[in-house]
Amino acid sequence: MLPDRVGKNWGKVPGTKDQPYEIDILGETASELLVMECKWQNRPVNPSVGQALLQKGEYLQDPRKKVYAIASKSGFERGMDERVIQVGLPEMEWALRLAKKIRNRGVSSIPVAERLFVQVRS
Repeated sequence: MLPDRVGKNWGKVPGTKDQPYEIDILGETASELLVMECKWQNRPVNPSVGQALLQKGEYLQDPRKKVYAIASKSGFERGMDERVIQVGLPEMEWALRLAKKIRNRGVSSIPVAERLFVQVRS
């Protein structure tokens, strides 16, 4: 998924008076939403963070297919829901190196890097 638009999303949890939620990255295409959390901490991400992300996605009253992902500096604990794509430092570094190589050749890096990343993740 390569979003056409990227931003954040926040609001109140439906059915509550004052309980807020926040989505770090919300990417949009005509048919999909990327719902993404970023964790830049010195410990692996617990599966409960993935469950919370899935719940936040449910707050979005949107018929488009939702793609869930967490980017983590320190990896992930076992047991993450399989619907959540886990993006660690190795994947981030690989994508950045690839984008730099492609850009140095004068080619738009984003579409090519995305296709290669999807192939590696599949």
